[in-house]
Amino acid sequence: MDRELEASYRYRRLGRRVAFGVGIAALCVAVLVLLPGWLRPSVAREQIRTGRVDRGPVEGIVEASGTVVPAFEGTIGLKSRLLVRDREMLISGPKRGFTPLAPVRLADCKPLKIVAPGPDNTRRRNLETYFQTHGVEIEAMLDMDAMIGTLEFVARSDWTTILPSVISVNDIGRGELIVNPIVEPELHAEFVVIQPARRTLSTPARIFLQRFEQEVAHIHDVWDAAIAAPKRRRA
Repeated sequence: MDRELEASYRYRRLGRRVAFGVGIAALCVAVLVLLPGWLRPSVAREQIRTGRVDRGPVEGIVEASGTVVPAFEGTIGLKSRLLVRDREMLISGPKRGFTPLAPVRLADCKPLKIVAPGPDNTRRRNLETYFQTHGVEIEAMLDMDAMIGTLEFVARSDWTTILPSVISVNDIGRGELIVNPIVEPELHAEFVVIQPARRTLSTPARIFLQRFEQEVAHIHDVWDAAIAAPKRRRA
């Protein structure tokens, strides 16, 4: 027959249960109070800036004073003006074998493997038009919109890409990427500033665009000097 537990034993067991429950509760409170301090971010909330990336018709996403984009056909509700007409450059890696800064006529090159922006990009359409119009043979074309990824891929392969001079100016003479001016004929990219037709540019926007145009003019001067240097050496 089972014997009834002694009262002192039952009290001790009940006490242990109560103590265990109190301990768990205290631990939960401590976690709730101390954890936010342990996990406090190193960057203050007010220092964080977020933005939204939109995809779609340009007239539906222009919400700032103005936006700089490649030249396009235009659309109702927007006004635009030419900001920059920039020369396009052929970019390749050492494996492709081009001489740095030597002018190249793409129609005279063996079929090119080109990394280009996606089909929805205005520059892609301009490139395809140039290739077809001037007899440029394309062996393969790879869609890639990520600029850094494109440059790293080209630098380590025999693929090429075409970029405006304002983007490729820092690659002059570095050796990781070979830059060649495109000639006969030259290829240009045009960039426009667009804004809602009923909205004027804010003062900060106007100042930014003035500084932007000055910097582009400086970059063009750098390119003119770099392209002229090999000619002077040959002369």
